[in-house]
Amino acid sequence: MTLAEAVKEHVTFGPAQYVDSDWDLFLLSLTYEGQDMDFGALEAKFFDRRRKSWAIVTADLSTAQEMEVFGLRVPVVNREELIRYKRAFGRDVDLLDVQQLTRVGAA
Repeated sequence: MTLAEAVKEHVTFGPAQYVDSDWDLFLLSLTYEGQDMDFGALEAKFFDRRRKSWAIVTADLSTAQEMEVFGLRVPVVNREELIRYKRAFGRDVDLLDVQQLTRVGAA
């Protein structure tokens, strides 16, 4: 069973190519118990607003934690790597995520 099949009733997007003004990536999005989750490809393009150009970001799975998600083992980017990505993206929503991730990590 694939992750997409396991979470079918919670899917809000995909799995499919997602393109908007900020992103170009293969994505599966879902909402489960009020929590939004995104599962993306290892490589994605994002629009770097500081440089005003598209950039490629690649997930570093060498430090990922394998976790069980809906009965399947999947690699999950560690907190420090996620914070680094979100700071690089620099959108308001990402910076809010950084504040929340930092607060959770300190608790």
